[in-house]
Amino acid sequence: MDFSIEMEVMSFVTVGVLSLFHIDRRNHNNNRYRLFSLCLILSMGTIGLDIASTAVLRIGPGIPYWINMFLNTLYFITLDMTFSVMAFYCFYIMFEHLPDRCCYRRAAEIIIGFALLLLIFNLANIRGGWIFRISENGYERGPLNKIGFVPLLIEVGMFCVCYMKNREVISHSIRRLVQIIPTLAILIAAAQIAAPNIILTGTLAALADIVLFINFQASRNGRDSLTGLPGRVNFIQEIEARKKQGETLHLIMVYLEKFEDVNKMYGVRQGDTVLFLVAGFLEQNFPGYQVCRFGNTTFLLMGTSTDPEREEDIVRKIRNRFDLPWINQNPQIRVRTSIAHGSTGISCDDANMAVEKLEYALSCIRESGGDAVLCFDSALKKQYDREEYVLELIKKAIRDHGFEVYIQPIYDVESDSFCTGESLLRLKNEEGVFIPPGEFIPLAEKNGLIGEISWQVMESVIRFIASHRELPLERISVNISIRQLLAPDFLEHAKKLRDSYGIPSGLIGLEITERIMAEEPKKVQEVMKEFSGEGVRFYLDDFGIGYSNLAMVMDMPFETVKLDASLIKKLTRGEREKESLRLLVEMLHNSGFCVVAEGIETEEQMYSVRELKVDRIQGFYYAKPMPFTEYADFMMKENSVPKKEK
Repeated sequence: MDFSIEMEVMSFVTVGVLSLFHIDRRNHNNNRYRLFSLCLILSMGTIGLDIASTAVLRIGPGIPYWINMFLNTLYFITLDMTFSVMAFYCFYIMFEHLPDRCCYRRAAEIIIGFALLLLIFNLANIRGGWIFRISENGYERGPLNKIGFVPLLIEVGMFCVCYMKNREVISHSIRRLVQIIPTLAILIAAAQIAAPNIILTGTLAALADIVLFINFQASRNGRDSLTGLPGRVNFIQEIEARKKQGETLHLIMVYLEKFEDVNKMYGVRQGDTVLFLVAGFLEQNFPGYQVCRFGNTTFLLMGTSTDPEREEDIVRKIRNRFDLPWINQNPQIRVRTSIAHGSTGISCDDANMAVEKLEYALSCIRESGGDAVLCFDSALKKQYDREEYVLELIKKAIRDHGFEVYIQPIYDVESDSFCTGESLLRLKNEEGVFIPPGEFIPLAEKNGLIGEISWQVMESVIRFIASHRELPLERISVNISIRQLLAPDFLEHAKKLRDSYGIPSGLIGLEITERIMAEEPKKVQEVMKEFSGEGVRFYLDDFGIGYSNLAMVMDMPFETVKLDASLIKKLTRGEREKESLRLLVEMLHNSGFCVVAEGIETEEQMYSVRELKVDRIQGFYYAKPMPFTEYADFMMKENSVPKKEK
């Protein structure tokens, strides 16, 4: 028979090019990579043998019979092995991350069984000639020449059946294979029947390789160019697919602390080298775990959760590795790390939530100073659930304007009256129980909601002042966040709010905490000076808790400094503490500040701060925070009583 081999030559070149693009030494230990590499090698071998055996047949009688028989027999054996390995690869990637591998095991047994039967049949063909024979007339097809396509079609059918059975948890790329491979097999078979003298087996192998190569590359899309690890999106999809099968996973999130310092000190190139080494260590040392580069300096590991002790041991090994330098040259480069880990059996309903809770655990580590390990266990889950509950209350209160604003009167020592007050925020749950401010305010700050809340508080206070002009009020202060203060439209917004209710600017004071001031002192100073020129009065709240120093305070245009309650408690310790506070108050007075003592709850504290000669006193001893209506009644009553009767 006169066969055309031009298509086979093109197919050989195509598979060769795919092989060059496929080479990746970093993945040589990856099962998927090795299986697909074997598909390419066998495909090239099959097509090469097809070309060689056909070329030898064309030469004619001068070639010994045994060479023809050997090449053609080896071609058929290799062809059957190629399609068997391709089928095995397809089933492998379908069930790679699914714990229920019943279909996979059965399919593998059937594929191996067919491969062995075809091998025996090809060897028996040397005597029987059922597949082909070499005669005086050259190559002749036997009656069972296409027998090798029967197992292939059966395997394609099995692939489709297994897909239908598991389609809810099968990835999108596998769905595309199910759509393409059967169609491809039918088209090639039809073309071979229509043109029997054109050899298309190599073409079928090449096309199958192209489809599988595209699928393989799709699985690598989104990989990090530096480390070669999968990216965040694909990794979360894999977590979700495994969870849908009911698999409990152990997730480990590794965060490199202050890595920007490494880049600044040693250069970005050295920093990239460290990231590459960290990725290699995590990828190669923990069998059964997959790794992705989850963020710029964050890595995520995923493995099946079976043994808590083993999981703790893996985390310990990761932690211990970070105690050693990553680059042993001079200078050595070390990296601090925080590690959060946990089981999806405790942590989540879906993949995104599992990751979110690990990120929460990392945030807890960073809030406590970092460089530690924390397991997201049932205790931390309880804390997380509480925060999520309170956060939802905060968001609902913002939407529905459901916060309550209380005012705490502030006693003025010189005038013996209550002329100022501080607005304080209150939040209730569905049962009407108050959530402690120390719980919900830091949570609002952490989630970027405090600015919006502060505007609602400010408008409520302005509305109250506008509707109670008869009250002898000097000022009510409102707490603001640094984000709110540094917003470019803050002053304009505040002016419009005051003007809309027609109240003077001096009736509202702005309180910022010592912590806020210490975050960005230069910017805060510039903004405060600009606002002070517009008549805005500033209060420094919580002074004395350690975020700033007296020199910084002196440079800021504050009208009032409020001594934190922690300083007041020191008054009872002894004369040394009293004298230190007396000198502090004296220095603040000499600098032109009005001084308020906060947190006064007892008569002893009241007399102590009076001895310090503070200007004003705030605390439960004089008055608790109260709703607007009660505050209005309180102010009318207190300021109507003659001073000598107080």
